[in-house]
Amino acid sequence: MTFEETAGTAEAIETSTGDSPDVGQTMGDTIGSLFPDTPAPDRPVPAPQAHRARITGVTAETSKEGETRFLKVSYQSLETAADDSLMIFPPQAYVDNPLIDASALSTETPVNPNTGRNQMSDRQKYANSVRNSGKVAKEGSIIGHSTLPSDGTALGDGTIETIARFAKEQGHTVSTATTPRTFDQLAAYLNQLVTGTEVVALLRPQGGDGEFADRLRTQRFVSQEFAENVLKTYNPQNGRGYRRLWMNE
Repeated sequence: MTFEETAGTAEAIETSTGDSPDVGQTMGDTIGSLFPDTPAPDRPVPAPQAHRARITGVTAETSKEGETRFLKVSYQSLETAADDSLMIFPPQAYVDNPLIDASALSTETPVNPNTGRNQMSDRQKYANSVRNSGKVAKEGSIIGHSTLPSDGTALGDGTIETIARFAKEQGHTVSTATTPRTFDQLAAYLNQLVTGTEVVALLRPQGGDGEFADRLRTQRFVSQEFAENVLKTYNPQNGRGYRRLWMNE
């Protein structure tokens, strides 16, 4: 058969509208007929992972709905060379004014209309994502939010102050002394300060019932000293701990 004859046959098959058994079937019917009529196995949930990583930039982002602004801390895994990111969602009052006094933030805990559960107040969001007073650590202990052993003082572990501390402890500086006064200026300042900083990224499955429930999502950054000496190794029995990829776990 010549090439022209083969092409003609293929075209005839594709454009045929005869009494094919597939005519009138829905997409679901067509896909379903490809597989045996037996239950499909559950998609496996990956174990939590710890990656050594290098921060590659910080940007101010806006949600698709245009309602929420957040910081995106991009990084590259030193284990897989894959690009990933950590999202930081501060309270709206901080987005509007990064110089806001935390004591002025609301302590009201709103209720999620979908779950009926209490959500974090603006002050709690600030303490979690930006800065907090910290707790006194035992002198010489290894803490997750510093590359240096504790000297017994209280170090906060808000996400923004943690990555800034990592950068400063690794010798990073910024060329401007101007204090960021807008959210975009804050992102630009952090981008200059923390790009190139090395951290350990902790990733866990997103959870829930959505399409991406089993997708690994970056939760926080810790120091390598903490990851190697304090972080618990993954236990498949209870799902706790992390696989430290550079230690072949």
